[in-house]
Amino acid sequence: MKITRQSPEFLILLMTIGSAISWAVWLNLLNNFAIEEIDFTGAEMGILQSLREVPGFLAFTVIFVLAFVKEQKLAYISLAMLGTGIVLTGSEVKSLRDGKGSIADSYAVDNNGELFLINSHIPLYRQSSYNNHDPKSDRKLLLKRKEINKLIGRINQDGLTLIPTKLYFVKGKVKVE
Repeated sequence: MKITRQSPEFLILLMTIGSAISWAVWLNLLNNFAIEEIDFTGAEMGILQSLREVPGFLAFTVIFVLAFVKEQKLAYISLAMLGTGIVLTGSEVKSLRDGKGSIADSYAVDNNGELFLINSHIPLYRQSSYNNHDPKSDRKLLLKRKEINKLIGRINQDGLTLIPTKLYFVKGKVKVE
């Protein structure tokens, strides 16, 4: 597994190291200052130790809630995971290879028996000339007719929405899942 600066694993690693360092600093400050300088009693030390645990408990609660909400969000998306091709111009592919592009608020709709990805954002490619693309244009999804009919039926009949979860490359071609 490759850990990059934008990955959640990097954040967890950073938080783990930060919490270990902050705990060690707090413990040293507590022992040196509170016990030696202020002459705290055992009861007062117990109160301080209890107060030290509150931020950790709150952080654990927030992480648990966020993980739960994310799990619920993925539960309704993953009724059918399907990898499809997408029609792109050369500048769009180059922009995606640079790691740019977002499908955060995008969804797929039926337009005359074809599926189009709406609201996806692929920024302009700097090195492209007058042939540059529209960053917010609708992009056609490439599926077999049988798969298109099945998805359109589920959209119309069941009231489902097609939401892409990721963009990725397979043998030099861009795919949407």
